[in-house]
Order: sequence, then C-alpha cells, then structure tokens
Amino acid sequence: MVVPDTTRESTGVEELRGLIERIEQLEGEKATLVAEHRKFAADIRAAGYDPGIIERIVRLRRSDSTRLPDQEYFLDLYSQAVSISVLESWF
Repeated sequence: MVVPDTTRESTGVEELRGLIERIEQLEGEKATLVAEHRKFAADIRAAGYDPGIIERIVRLRRSDSTRLPDQEYFLDLYSQAVSISVLESWF
C-alpha cells in the first residue's frame, strides 16, 4: 500500500495559497497607485499644466536615448502616411 505524501501536498497548497494572496495584495497596491496617479494628474491640471504632455516627457526620459532618432523618423513617416502633421496630432 502506498501512503500519500501529505506533507508535500500541504506544502503545495500553502505555496499556491501564498501566491494567490500575493497577487491579491499586488492588485490592491495597483489600485491604490492608479488612484494616486489620477489625483496627481488632477493636481498637475490644476497647476495649469497638461498631464498628457508631462507623461510624454516622462516616457521620453525613460526611453533609450539612442533610439530617439529612429522613433522620430518613424513617427514622421507614419504621420505622413496618414496625412497628418506631428504637430496637428499633438494639439
């Protein structure tokens, strides 16, 4: 007769439960951050700035600066393909 290894099974169940609880915790933290981000965007707007433009600047600062010329080239190319000026799409 084979005796089941309940220690291994209970360890697996505990591990799974821990993983699920961690995901739930991260989801809660994410919701809190999203709410804080929205409030901060409202504060930016109240100060007279455009949050969308600031977000673009943050993305540019975060991006690989060696790729910026390529990105600008393709932005211009794609914009021409759909017959819009880059400046028209920003304003």
